[in-house]
Parts: sequence; structure tokens; C-alpha cells
Amino acid sequence: MPVHDIGEARGKREQAPQTLEGGGGPPHNDHMSTAPTREEFEAKLETIETKMDARVQRIEDKMDGFLSASKETQDSIKSLKTTIIVTALSTVLAIVLGVAAFNSTVLSNMVTSFESGKNTAQAIDKAQNDLQKREERLDVIDKKLDKLIAAPPQPQK
Repeated sequence: MPVHDIGEARGKREQAPQTLEGGGGPPHNDHMSTAPTREEFEAKLETIETKMDARVQRIEDKMDGFLSASKETQDSIKSLKTTIIVTALSTVLAIVLGVAAFNSTVLSNMVTSFESGKNTAQAIDKAQNDLQKREERLDVIDKKLDKLIAAPPQPQK
């Protein structure tokens, strides 16, 4: 609204009655005694609308900031979720392989012990057979020795 229009609007207000619509006593000053003109009202509405547009824009900007921060948080959570899953799978795989290696070691030791026991039994059997053969040879030697001792010496020619 141009400045000269505001002056005209004030002039019109000064001509209005000096009481408030609806009662309440005398007006506080000249500006409060009359209703605003259409131009003043539109100017105030335009000012209010401009202020509200600025406020709405600031709110939208803040909401955009919140949304971008929320998206970053969600991306971070997705990354964390992937890390947790990979770590859990790696842990399970390590445990399974560790148990498998332990079982393999235990089985290998058990087989070695069993084979050792089998070989020991065979060695004991062989030793008993060898001992029995030696005892038989000793008996033969003892018998020959007894015969030689019992027989009279023969002259040598």
C-alpha cells in the first residue's frame, strides 16, 4: 500500500465515531477508535502472510534437516546390522571349525592309541613265541650237555 494511501486511511478513521463497537467505553487513542480500512487490513494480512511464509519455510528447513539426519541414522543402523550379521556368522563358522578340528585331533589320538595297543599285543605274542623257541633250544642244549657230562671221556687219537 503506498504511503499516501495510508494517510488517506488515517483521515477516514479520524472521521469515525469515538466509541468501540460493542461498548466498553471511550477509545484509548485515535487509531483504536475506528476499524481498519480495507487497505490497512490487506497490508496487515500481507505482512502476517509474509511472516507466516517465512516461519513455514524455517519449519520446512528444520524438517528437511531432521529427515536427512534420520536417513543418515537409518543408513548407519543398516551398516551396523550388516556388521553384526557378518560377525555372528564368522563366530559361528569359527566355532564349528574349531570343534571339527578338536574332534579330528581326538579321533586321531584315539586311532593312534588303538593302533599302538594292537602293535603291542602283536609284539607280546612275538616275544612269547621267541621265548618259547629259546627255552626249547636251551632244553636241547641242556640235554646235550648232560649227555656229554655223563659220558666217560674218550681218548683222543
